Amino acid sequence: MASSFSVANSKNSKLLSTLLGLGVSLGLVVWMYFAIEWGEVGTQLANSHYWLLIPVSFVMIGHYILRALRWRYLLPHTERVPLRVLFDGIMVGNFANYILPLRAGEFIRPFILSRESSHSFSTGLVSVVIERFFDLATVLLSFAVMVFFIPEVPPIVQQGASALTVVAGALLVFMLVGTLMPKTAERWIDFGIDFLPAKFRPGIKKFCHDFIEGAAVLGEKGRIWKVLALTAAVWLSSYLIMYLYLFVYAAPDHPAAHSLWLALALGVVVALAVAAPSAPGFIGVYQAGCIASFALFGISKEAGAAFAILTHVYQYLFFCLYGIYYLLHGNVSLADLRGAAARS
Repeated sequence: MASSFSVANSKNSKLLSTLLGLGVSLGLVVWMYFAIEWGEVGTQLANSHYWLLIPVSFVMIGHYILRALRWRYLLPHTERVPLRVLFDGIMVGNFANYILPLRAGEFIRPFILSRESSHSFSTGLVSVVIERFFDLATVLLSFAVMVFFIPEVPPIVQQGASALTVVAGALLVFMLVGTLMPKTAERWIDFGIDFLPAKFRPGIKKFCHDFIEGAAVLGEKGRIWKVLALTAAVWLSSYLIMYLYLFVYAAPDHPAAHSLWLALALGVVVALAVAAPSAPGFIGVYQAGCIASFALFGISKEAGAAFAILTHVYQYLFFCLYGIYYLLHGNVSLADLRGAAARS
């Protein structure tokens, strides 16, 4: 009886999450439809330099190879997983995020890993969670740096950036302590959850202790420093991609239109925007993140919308083409991916 209630509760939660994501995306799309002059957007798209997407594609592949290398160091050393398997997992995970609801790609990655190696699904999932902690800390630090190079930023935003710097630093310290002194980190966790309501403590404690146990692999042979270096390389290459994108579309005549700081803002704000609930493929939230980034530099909504449409369609094609290639050659069907996401 309890099991049936749990399953029903899980289904209701998934349904509500899916509806919330669809509602957010629909609301943002409706807002953009009425707020933007689409004739100007069409002119910019018509005059864009699409051939530049060829070199961008090579940089994109390099970026995901760096992510695959980093993932290798987040997994136990019991097996050296081929880089191609890790690369496929990341690419197919992104493909799933673009076609399936509820960020299914985060569960598809460990599913692919468990099929192609001796690592279990749970081991892969913990490694993905740890990876997201490093990414979150990097994005927050990048945001703190970015706001000091944006013209006319309100003081409250700078204060918020300072607060996020503290949060990012705390995340990194927690990761270092959890890696190098796991028992100390577990004591911190046990002390911290004592202040939470009793019904939440067991689940949070188990998750945090599993997280620390998974992070223990980073203490082997200086892996933590390799992961930190690769995380920096991953995000520098991500900002480079955004910078190259600025030369693809027909940028308006504005001094910041090809700015490195605009590229950094796009990387940071879009990363934060796509964390919000949305329909599959980050529809609406991706465009809102681009428009908001351009607005920070006083550039029009139309320019942000044109940039967002061009880059988003390109990314759809990039991941979907790879996903289709993998499904045709990788012994996995779309039904398998759906099933793995549903079970997770």
